[in-house]
Amino acid sequence: ASKIQKDFLVPEFVKINCAEIIALVSNLTEIFSNSIGKTRAEISDETLLVLNDQNTEGSIGRGFEKLLFDRLEFSEGGASSAENRDLVFKKATEALSNGLCKNLEDYRNEVSKQFSFSTDPLFDDLPMYQKVSSFKTISTESLIHRYNCAQIQGHLLSCQRLKIIVPSALVAELRRLLKYIRFFNLVASVRNLDNGMCEIVIDGPLSLFFQTQKYGMGLAHFFPALLKTKKWEMNAEISAGPTAQKSLNLSDTCGIKSHYDHFDSYIPDEISLFQSQFEKKGGDWKITPGEDFLPLEGDSYCLPDFCFQNTKGKTVYLEIFHAWHSTPLVSRLKQLEKSTALGSQKLILAAAKTLLKDLKTKQATENSRYFKTFGILFREMPTVDQVLAILNAT
Repeated sequence: ASKIQKDFLVPEFVKINCAEIIALVSNLTEIFSNSIGKTRAEISDETLLVLNDQNTEGSIGRGFEKLLFDRLEFSEGGASSAENRDLVFKKATEALSNGLCKNLEDYRNEVSKQFSFSTDPLFDDLPMYQKVSSFKTISTESLIHRYNCAQIQGHLLSCQRLKIIVPSALVAELRRLLKYIRFFNLVASVRNLDNGMCEIVIDGPLSLFFQTQKYGMGLAHFFPALLKTKKWEMNAEISAGPTAQKSLNLSDTCGIKSHYDHFDSYIPDEISLFQSQFEKKGGDWKITPGEDFLPLEGDSYCLPDFCFQNTKGKTVYLEIFHAWHSTPLVSRLKQLEKSTALGSQKLILAAAKTLLKDLKTKQATENSRYFKTFGILFREMPTVDQVLAILNAT
């Protein structure tokens, strides 16, 4: 939960050392740790007893319950189906009507013998009656951190603009942070400030025309990555209604620990597929994931998705703009039209065709001399042939 103080959202984080919270989380975790073979309905009945007995605010207990349910995996169920149930109910009605059943056992036998499938249970294909197959364990402290993190993630789903300040000197951390941004299909404007800090600005989902839910989830998933940075400040403009807007300010002093781990070894499927296809057809050109900052106009930077190099020493980069990157694409085109910082390096811009539904974006791409030479339009991902055509023309 968060309090509203004038124009600000103030998160009310759960304290790690609160005895009451520790007892609540421990009791709930014990139920889920012993849940293998139980149904969702049975687990809900057990957690209800714990939640009704707690002295904390009800929403807190429900929040922990939700996080624990997310760590369960359920079997897909047996032979039950809506068709089977309809047939069983029909035969059961007939058995009751013919008057041949003297007791409950006769009734069950009369119904069961008419089917080749088991009639017990009849509902194991429904979510509430599917049985738990596994539970991913978690410590009490880690679950509390996840709860506090989820509070901020929920707000970011309604974020209009996210501004992050990090030290420019922490180059490795800045690069990792921008890799997370790219991984979640977000696009940020990056510029150096005069005080030795670096400003990263990400447009939120509510500033876009479509795909807001997917983009909002990407922004929410990005927050745990920010928590892994040693020094940072964050300002989020949060929509609090049709016309209302609140600010959410946070920094590395919030005390929340990130649950993200081993990110550097993971490559999204579409990126991995494009890279493997290019390696087969690229010829003289070699492809690597983008790791270097590319300087742009106004003391700003971008972190491209890919870097291409050939044996003649040429280096070309590729930056991909997906269907929710309208504003960043227009901004990038303006930078590149007047940029002199690139020198012999070139930046290919690949833009999703659906971006052209926005009139401003459509006009910007059509009027851009840069995009005419170094621009690509795509549906799902740019093709290797599209990229090679530009590379070989440079």
